[in-house]
Amino acid sequence: MPLYLDHAATTPLRAEALEAMLPYLGAEFGNPSSPHAWGRRARGALDEAHERIAAGLGCGPREIVITSGGTEALNLALKGAAWAGKARGHRILTTRVEHHAVLHPLQHLEKFGFEVVELPVDRYGRVDPADVEAALTDRTILVAIGHANNEVGTVQPVAEIVRRVRAGGPKGCLVAVDAVAAAPYLRVDVGDLGADLVAIAGHKLEGPKGVGALYVRAGTHILGQQHGGTQERHRRAGTEDVAGAVGMGVAVELAVAEREATARRLRRARDRLISALTAMEGVELTGHPRDRLPGLVSIIVRDVEGASVVVKLDLEGVAASVGSACTTGSAEPSHVLTAMGYPEEEARGSLRFSMGRSTTDADVDEALSVVPRLVAEARAAAVALAAERASIAPAGAGTGAVAGAVGMGVAVELAVAEREATARRLRRARDRLISALTAMEGVELTGHPRDRLPGLVSIIVRDVEGASVVVKLDLEGVAASVGSACTTGSAEPSHVLTAMGYPEEEARGSLRFSMGRSTTDADVDEALSVVPRLVAEARAAAVALAAERASIAPAGAGTGAGAPAGAGVPADASSVVAG
Repeated sequence: MPLYLDHAATTPLRAEALEAMLPYLGAEFGNPSSPHAWGRRARGALDEAHERIAAGLGCGPREIVITSGGTEALNLALKGAAWAGKARGHRILTTRVEHHAVLHPLQHLEKFGFEVVELPVDRYGRVDPADVEAALTDRTILVAIGHANNEVGTVQPVAEIVRRVRAGGPKGCLVAVDAVAAAPYLRVDVGDLGADLVAIAGHKLEGPKGVGALYVRAGTHILGQQHGGTQERHRRAGTEDVAGAVGMGVAVELAVAEREATARRLRRARDRLISALTAMEGVELTGHPRDRLPGLVSIIVRDVEGASVVVKLDLEGVAASVGSACTTGSAEPSHVLTAMGYPEEEARGSLRFSMGRSTTDADVDEALSVVPRLVAEARAAAVALAAERASIAPAGAGTGAVAGAVGMGVAVELAVAEREATARRLRRARDRLISALTAMEGVELTGHPRDRLPGLVSIIVRDVEGASVVVKLDLEGVAASVGSACTTGSAEPSHVLTAMGYPEEEARGSLRFSMGRSTTDADVDEALSVVPRLVAEARAAAVALAAERASIAPAGAGTGAGAPAGAGVPADASSVVAG
């Protein structure tokens, strides 16, 4: 049965939230800023949403700013606080393992003279509060920290960090907390945390996508990053998404009411899955062994590309990921894992399984029967292939360290006798396949167009990982490769293609189809009927996914549909005060 183990990416919209939203997607269409009856009803619903979200965070409704998602909430918090505090200083502290919705806005601020210090973390992804305190100066205006890491699940000691900032930092230094991953499963009470700014997202709480919220402590000065209206008490211009806010309000209220029971059940499920996976050879848990999100299991599988395992799981109906959904299309290994000290090659073997409130005991049983088996099969195949290569080509040798002299002599004699006829036939086959593949959008022939081996077709498919296409082809019975068999296990892109001037990201989309004397005309016909279709399907899926992400998170943003793209210096110089 289909098994969804990617709740850290997004959660299903719960029925109660959908039901509450429906009137505001139909008859109750009023603008909450309008003075007439339709507007007043919309305003009432919006105010109630503020109250529900505020109650979930332990604050007042006037301290809540409704945004288009977690990313916009974090952009507003970080840029708004930085510009409001510019007169006092320019130093901002964060960690190396934050979500890109934190890191990218801070990188943007560096262009305007702000100093961003990324603090190191330990092997589990935790920052030492003492390191935060030691990095504080009289010019520090902001500390940005994630409550829990969305990739490995490690929970940060936020309350202790805030205490040290208050004790050792300059007056007015703000603390912004990314609670997007934590809010569904951990108590996020702004009074307990002591933070000035806290961001959450609706779709991580079984609410709708495209809506989030930012807590702004009463009296805290930030500068609005979106201009054109006075909505959200001058802090976020634009007509509010009433339906989204209503759905998020209901989702927050229900999540808080059920949080403890859900967390207890998910901890049991998480620990069962961790126990089964880490008992396997070559599998290591990442993140803190105890202080981690209840439903999140993150591992590294050595000697395997995590992306290939995700494809294998998907084909068996299991949804998982290699890490954050916001960066899945990236060819780079997880910045979180490399910051935690894992080599890039190991980091590429990352897998994340995340469960949520809607995950049933039957789902957990199914996961335990399927996931360890598929992970073990993927690793066994990779290890067996490596061992086979080692037995054939020891100590740096190529293929066939000891060849049978007699057999090789016969083979050479026959190859020379048949070479011209074989080459003519293979050139025709090669050119037919090249013609079919290069007619497709996003496909480019690599190598010389004429002076090339008769039976070899090498291409780059843009926007696609070649290794994933090879897996897809293999499952349809087609053997192909991304390049030399001697380097297939490497996480590095082809040195040949990069030497030819291809960027690393394009080089990772390489595919190689090679035919020989035993390739028949029927094989060529079969290849022409199968290979272009499978390559086109793989690219179409990748392009569609990229387009969907672009429509949700423009200009480097993470989660949050309508986040303003890279707001810089606000048009006005006046600060906005919450409360």
